[in-house]
Amino acid sequence: PQNIDNNKSEYPECVIGYLGHLYPGKCMEIILKLAKQRPNYLFHIVGGTEQWISYWKEELNNRNIDNIIMYGFVENREVGAWYSAFNIFLLPLLNKVMVDGGKKRDIGRWISPLKLFEAMAYGNAILASRIPTLQEVIEEGEEGLMASPDNIDEWLKQLDLLVQNPELRKKLGRAAKKKLETSYTWDIRAKRILDILMN
Repeated sequence: PQNIDNNKSEYPECVIGYLGHLYPGKCMEIILKLAKQRPNYLFHIVGGTEQWISYWKEELNNRNIDNIIMYGFVENREVGAWYSAFNIFLLPLLNKVMVDGGKKRDIGRWISPLKLFEAMAYGNAILASRIPTLQEVIEEGEEGLMASPDNIDEWLKQLDLLVQNPELRKKLGRAAKKKLETSYTWDIRAKRILDILMN
């Protein structure tokens, strides 16, 4: 994207980003903690409704966090440009993901890793929560790094490792893209389903 500016980061060549919904459990709880502990990094957050953007901006203000940039909703045709701009893609899901404005509907156990597949397609280095739905897709340490949703110190350690090691980012990104192309394309997944139905 033309309007992305990473120069306020200590590592301007490393763009840390998230793209997706902003309702509770999807990302911001962990990202706020990361940003607070790493003021020398800049975090780029794309997506969300006006309601949730307003909510999280107020949280940023209350916690005196100024190294998160929120870009708001983008059209589907613009999504690829954002993924291409990211060097590190964060997927910090909590064990519980609440929808319908945070009302008591938890979809954490069944959430689809669609954003994970998208990040893999663009060869992003991925730092994701160590939860079953994501562990089913990527092998930790091979196609991405993972951290426990309730261990912020582990998140900081893994993030520092990626930020400070461009070769590791490239290696993980290439492996993730290859994994997607050999195991998770629509054609491959459709064939697996047909094989199961035919046998």
